[in-house]
Amino acid sequence: MGPFVAATIPPQPPPQAQIWKANMEEARFRDYLRLAYIFEKAGRLSDAQKVYFIALRDNPNFIEFQFGAPLIVDAMRERFASTQWDGKSSLEGKTLLIYAEKGLGDTIQFCRFLSALKGRGARLLFKAQTPLYEMLKLADLGVELIDPATDLDSLSFDLSTGLLALPALLEINAGDLPGRAGYLRVDDESIARVAGAFSPQKLRVGLVWSGDKSHPHNPDRSIPIGELISAFRDWPQIELYSLQIGEASGDLSHLIGGPHVTDLAPLVRSGTSSYLDTLALIASLDLLVTVDTSVCHAASALIPELRPAIFILLPARPDLRWSGKGEHSLWYDGPLLLRQEKRGEWQSVIQELQMRLSNFNY
Repeated sequence: MGPFVAATIPPQPPPQAQIWKANMEEARFRDYLRLAYIFEKAGRLSDAQKVYFIALRDNPNFIEFQFGAPLIVDAMRERFASTQWDGKSSLEGKTLLIYAEKGLGDTIQFCRFLSALKGRGARLLFKAQTPLYEMLKLADLGVELIDPATDLDSLSFDLSTGLLALPALLEINAGDLPGRAGYLRVDDESIARVAGAFSPQKLRVGLVWSGDKSHPHNPDRSIPIGELISAFRDWPQIELYSLQIGEASGDLSHLIGGPHVTDLAPLVRSGTSSYLDTLALIASLDLLVTVDTSVCHAASALIPELRPAIFILLPARPDLRWSGKGEHSLWYDGPLLLRQEKRGEWQSVIQELQMRLSNFNY
């Protein structure tokens, strides 16, 4: 290689610089989302839509959406408007791209509809969020999972659709939801990797008390960790384990007194294996007590032979997917829903939880 050619090749940034750049890009993307959400709640829908479009234009492959605003779904679908499948045209011999929308919990909940596309003669490509990749590889969804590092613009496909559009496109009624019994699996190797973290003598109870703290509705759906563990003070036969990750996991360091809680967050790897590790921990439990976050969807979607008992603690004004009443879910057979009677007041839920514990089969 001549000196001139060598001189024209720019030096490659060190790995630390690449990581810093990626972190900055993600932070800027989330700033856009927050601004768009503020516009939307103020009724400035046109401004919100524009900001979402800018966010996706500058970060076209970043689909780890954690906000529930429907306009960001519109922005993603606008990006693929020219190839949107209408649900009626034949898929025979075509390649259909299905892309994730909104949060991790939404993808876990709605990926059940992918199997309904089997038998239509199409090649099915599915691009999910990075933390779900290894977990979804073990599920029999009937699709080709796209590597998270793959740029969507580099893919060759005929038609596309957002994952959350599938129920409407396939004309699936609420009374005919597939996958209620469970569709996620975890391999023996993953379970064996975390087995040493658990007590063999006591009942294993996992706790998740908060969602992503940047989510606009997180204060409503989250319960203070001290209030949650107060439900277990009189149960010495129980061992408590935290499956909380992210910023809220630091709440454990502020606990004073009460039952000991073992932190399992160090066993959850980052990247593509994140939710596979989480699922292995869940499958090792006897009971999971969780608020409305992606972990409750992962646990509830486990096949019955791997699924622990699940109590989901819901605010007085829950997300629409949980409806407004009843202790059973339309979406999952397994979990029991414990609901607030009054907004912001968890004491009635704690009392209900204690009553359920007294009837639990130890």
